[in-house]
Amino acid sequence: MTAVQNLGFSTLFDPDNPQLELQSSIVFVHGLQGHPKDTWTYNKQHVSESVEQQSAKKPSRVIKRLLGIKKKENEPNSSGTKDVFWPRDLLVNENETQKARIMTYGYDSHVTTFFEANNHDNISKQAESFMVPLQQAREENAQRPLILVAHGLGGIIIKGALEESKRSEHRPQFLSIYNSLRGIIFLGTPHGGSTMADWGLIATGIVKFTSQGCNSKALKGFQPDSEILEFYRKCFLKMLQDQRFTIHSFYEKRGTSGILGFQGKAGHSPRTLL
Repeated sequence: MTAVQNLGFSTLFDPDNPQLELQSSIVFVHGLQGHPKDTWTYNKQHVSESVEQQSAKKPSRVIKRLLGIKKKENEPNSSGTKDVFWPRDLLVNENETQKARIMTYGYDSHVTTFFEANNHDNISKQAESFMVPLQQAREENAQRPLILVAHGLGGIIIKGALEESKRSEHRPQFLSIYNSLRGIIFLGTPHGGSTMADWGLIATGIVKFTSQGCNSKALKGFQPDSEILEFYRKCFLKMLQDQRFTIHSFYEKRGTSGILGFQGKAGHSPRTLL
């Protein structure tokens, strides 16, 4: 199996048959303090099998729905495996996704690195770093349907990339990313409003735990009244009005504990989505 790189794109699956035409691209983007593999890997030692089957497979079911894949009567169970890297272990085993290129994307999401720079410039830079190689990977068929899966901060970077793509009249090769988008799955992404307060607490807690300084002005960029998040929220609202793609947003019903003193919910409810 292809090793997953910490930075940039790693292809988890690409059809071996040259005669088989790719029908879609599925891309995973991790969040703050995340990893292109570890974020999407489920360790069965920590949760009972019944919970695993509900939590680890739910996002993959949404992807199948976006691709028009019907549920199998006897869907295989991965209970014999210690860890489940579900973008590869679950999606790739589906016959219908044999025509999809599946990739995961990694970037420097360490809190002391990400929050030190100007937030708007950093998100814009990360969005550009995501968009350019994605376009290059799709050059052979730039109009191929695209599905994006984002966790936490990865959802903000995706919004930034889509905004860059949509207004790329001077770089028309990037317009295809926005035009070919069919769906986005957000997992605990703070879209704005009260959810952003949690991000400030998480970031501050991590900084205190690691005993590393962090720009207080940068942290304010992820507070409820953040101009940066409000900018991307409004941009995304305009995109939704185009009705080009659908979104699915998952959030926690139970509080998260053990994250460096933070205790709360990631993403909150759909009412705070946009």
